[in-house]
Amino acid sequence: MSKLHKLNLNRRQFLLTLFLSSGFFNADFSWADETNNKEELRKKWASLTPEQKEGLRKKWRRFRKLTPEQRSNLRAAFRRYRSLPPDRQAIIRNNFVRWRKLPPKRQEILRRKLQRWQKLSPEKRQKMRSRFRNQRMRRRQRQNN
Repeated sequence: MSKLHKLNLNRRQFLLTLFLSSGFFNADFSWADETNNKEELRKKWASLTPEQKEGLRKKWRRFRKLTPEQRSNLRAAFRRYRSLPPDRQAIIRNNFVRWRKLPPKRQEILRRKLQRWQKLSPEKRQKMRSRFRNQRMRRRQRQNN
């Protein structure tokens, strides 16, 4: 059984977990969606602690070093995440925490497996998904008997 399946991650969740684990979205940016008013944003900024401000500055500097395409991809992933229902967001946050707890070598192994998965044809992926589903069903049946 694939380690991704043991972690209960689908491809989109895994990719989003990678994006989240990069550290760009660790802070709570929910307030940023709520306003475009510069004065309100200044007030929000002023209400942050010095540590929170420095953390956001560091994240911003890292973000600015990315290529425009990488920034666009991260923004799109973040918008998709924010559009998910709260229960799905909770699952992704939980997976993110589990990902961060994995040793770096384990993370690298999973990244390589994801790269191999991405190179597979859609037909091969579908066959593998079916095989994994069947294995899970058989395992559950054995557990229930």
